[in-house]
Amino acid sequence: MCFVKRVINCSRRSPFATIGQLVAHLRLLERKSVKGHVRCPCGSGRRLRDCHAELVRKQRVRVPPRLARRMLVRIAEELRRIRGTG
Repeated sequence: MCFVKRVINCSRRSPFATIGQLVAHLRLLERKSVKGHVRCPCGSGRRLRDCHAELVRKQRVRVPPRLARRMLVRIAEELRRIRGTG
């Protein structure tokens, strides 16, 4: 997973440090557009516009939707490999 974290510049102190939060963040990045009323992927329960909207905006410039989709596929493959189910 470190390849994904490097691309979107996550660190242990990042709000998107867990796999679930990282996947939620990538799902936002793969959308055509992101509305501020969606829940923030950091897990706070707050709306994106009231939480990490600026971070997501910056990441959308750096990570195009097609790349986010490829990262999600790669994460799924890696998790299947780790779990031994495919």
